[in-house]
Amino acid sequence: MNISEEISIRVNRNLTDRLGGLESQLVETMSKERVKMAKRQMLSKYTAAIAVNFTDWIGKTYPWTRSLEAQLALMDLLNQEQTNDRIGALHRLAKQCQAMPQEEHFAVVEEKVSAVRHLLTNIKTVGISGLAVIAILENASEVFMPTLESWAISLGCIDFEYFEVKEKPNGKHASSLLNGLEIELSRNYRNLDQLLSTAEAHSLKLLSSIFSI
Repeated sequence: MNISEEISIRVNRNLTDRLGGLESQLVETMSKERVKMAKRQMLSKYTAAIAVNFTDWIGKTYPWTRSLEAQLALMDLLNQEQTNDRIGALHRLAKQCQAMPQEEHFAVVEEKVSAVRHLLTNIKTVGISGLAVIAILENASEVFMPTLESWAISLGCIDFEYFEVKEKPNGKHASSLLNGLEIELSRNYRNLDQLLSTAEAHSLKLLSSIFSI
């Protein structure tokens, strides 16, 4: 198992435990109305954090990667996000679920979003830092997407375009990004352990801020 896969497994295990705890909390301690409210809150935070920012992070990372494999993986992902209007699909989903983000939802995730954005300001290291965050989040989506879809169903959503587009090529993008990251690690970056540790920590903090009650 390589370094990129180890990071992804750690994050996904943490996220799986978090989502499992959330489901137990929703079922065991809340009324049906409060459960719906909590699901809407988390979907709102997800939309606030991801809808526009994810493609922005891809675009800011791509020019500074040093390996062809990383560039191709990022371009392929950006092509899917752009041609399928992923931002619009997520906004439509949130609107149907009555979960369009408000100022309070942006405020909750702003610190974590800003921390990721700050990682991308250093053009000497963004090739690793940005790619690591994107790869971690794309692989984590294999864990949280089924949960989001089940919440959307329970909230009365009838348009599942966001999930339908995401599900088909997702495994391909996830593995390509991890492969690109592993190759990028050999491209003479300094302080690799610190860069990877910081990217992993910021990704986990972002996910934790979204998936919390």
